[in-house]
Amino acid sequence: MGAWILQVDPNSFGEGHPVWQRGEVDWWCLSRRLHVRKGDTVFLWQAIDYRCDPPRPRGIYARATITAVPPLTPEETADIDALKEFGLGNWANSKKRAELESRPVSVLLKYEESYAGQPLTKDEITEAGLDRQLHLVQFPNQEGCPITDFEARAILTLFSRR
Repeated sequence: MGAWILQVDPNSFGEGHPVWQRGEVDWWCLSRRLHVRKGDTVFLWQAIDYRCDPPRPRGIYARATITAVPPLTPEETADIDALKEFGLGNWANSKKRAELESRPVSVLLKYEESYAGQPLTKDEITEAGLDRQLHLVQFPNQEGCPITDFEARAILTLFSRR
């Protein structure tokens, strides 16, 4: 299974949002159509929330699981089959692959665990040496960044040490 870090805006995904109340929420994944899978783990990264006094630090505030991904459309399946037929199995520099991957898709996230009481802050991530690997920490305006299994396990280990 894969793992992701999703940037959530505290104004849009504030504490009253269903994802914080053990519900389900749609994630409009804008650029990873061929990579998101049911069962993938999603860590919810929240930017600094200045509405709170004192402001909440940026960090990982929750963990969710992708519970539903729409199937590929017949057109997408045909495009993938055509690419494979022409010997582009790895799709290395294929424009068609880039087009397929950039198609937005709405997936369903199920809230699994809240870390709101004690989020994993950027400072803790930096101390653990993960900040260089985690793309979202380096470029916080990115949305839905994939992370490696190693990074996902490292994040869970940091939480378990508390």
